[in-house]
Amino acid sequence: MHLSYMDNHESRYCNIITCCCLMLMAVIMWQPIPAAAGNRGLLWRIHLSGHSPSYLLGTIHSADPRVARLSPGVARALDQSDHFIMEMALDTDAFMQFGAVMLLEEGQDLEDIVGKKLYTQVVTAMASTGLPDSVVRRLKPWVVMTMLGMPKSEGGLILDMVLYQRAAEQGKPTSGLETAQEQLSVFDGLSHEDQIALLKVTLEQLPSQAGIHDQLIEAYAANDLRRIQVLSEQNNRSSMAPVTVRFMRRLNDDRNRRMVQRMIPYLKQGNCFIAVGALHLGGPHGILALLEKYGCRAEPMR
Repeated sequence: MHLSYMDNHESRYCNIITCCCLMLMAVIMWQPIPAAAGNRGLLWRIHLSGHSPSYLLGTIHSADPRVARLSPGVARALDQSDHFIMEMALDTDAFMQFGAVMLLEEGQDLEDIVGKKLYTQVVTAMASTGLPDSVVRRLKPWVVMTMLGMPKSEGGLILDMVLYQRAAEQGKPTSGLETAQEQLSVFDGLSHEDQIALLKVTLEQLPSQAGIHDQLIEAYAANDLRRIQVLSEQNNRSSMAPVTVRFMRRLNDDRNRRMVQRMIPYLKQGNCFIAVGALHLGGPHGILALLEKYGCRAEPMR
């Protein structure tokens, strides 16, 4: 990749890497939240016997002002907490790891991997990103599908970064539940065949993406998990290909178990604020259900 080009687009580059780190937007934006999550909101107080309560917030990885502006309840919970924990600690080393892994190996070409027909569709879809063909050709299929799945930039920081920045400004220690390498393996460990299949799903969803995203943002801003579920299920009736189902298990279920195991020491410290994507919370394999198995009690907050 031409580093001088990326240096001139540092803000967009960081947002791309951050979204790759946190969630594959092209797929998870429409993954349904199981009914077990109910309609009880996104902010929870987590009680572990013998320890001070902590907070758990389900986030949406968007910079839309309707969600990136913290609600009074979320701001208050974060401000009074002693420690901030997110899916992955965002530091220079993490960004550098993601930046390096986004590129195909020397001598490889995206068109050779996906074929001329699909690459033509990719070029058309990627035109809005402003990246030249010489850069697009060097990107791995999973990076392209992530970029295409990102909503149109509103400028500013995604919600997760707003929380991180606020905690850092207050001098709170910040930690991650996963390493950069662990998150990378979720995407980069996919076979080229699966990456190509998911890229096709992403391209198929592009015409409806903006409208669905706007409705999801409205539902999130209204603290309405049930509405998010309905929107997700409507879209998934036609988009949940077998490869997507497999990937969602890899992206959600497997990571949920790991993240909960690593939450427990923080919950024993008490008075922590933990932020993870909202799609990790609900269902029988979700974080709330797993925390219950560890003896925790989750109390919804309004």
